Amino acid sequence: MEHLIAAILVALIVSVSANVIGRSLLNHSLPWADELARMLFIWLIFIGAAAAFARYEHIAVDFLVRRLKPRAAHVLYLIQHLIIIGLMGVLIWGGYVVISRSTGRTAILGVPWNLINVSLVLCATFIGAVAIWRAWRSITLIRTGQEA
Repeated sequence: MEHLIAAILVALIVSVSANVIGRSLLNHSLPWADELARMLFIWLIFIGAAAAFARYEHIAVDFLVRRLKPRAAHVLYLIQHLIIIGLMGVLIWGGYVVISRSTGRTAILGVPWNLINVSLVLCATFIGAVAIWRAWRSITLIRTGQEA
């Protein structure tokens, strides 16, 4: 996933740089570069969010969990994962509704809006799948009483 993020970031930098150079040297903005940069940024955000979630790199307040016994901590983790699964389900459903109703294309590049909208659904699906796996792991650790 890191290679994909790096490739999107490089493409984003090239797109923004092309627009800056076009404005500075040619006194002419490149409309396609601005639109492409927006699309790449949206994809970068959602892929980055999924990657950060998979690596436990999102900000978390864990002072309470660190003070609990392992079994109680895993119960809290299970609740956390169940909430995340529910929220990702809502995002997947909402994203599906948006995708099913979206028929337009972007103004300059003519890219279907669904290509942009699907990034939300893919991100939520990935995070939901990881949360399901973590919830299952928490249940297993609660049953056995082991530490993670």
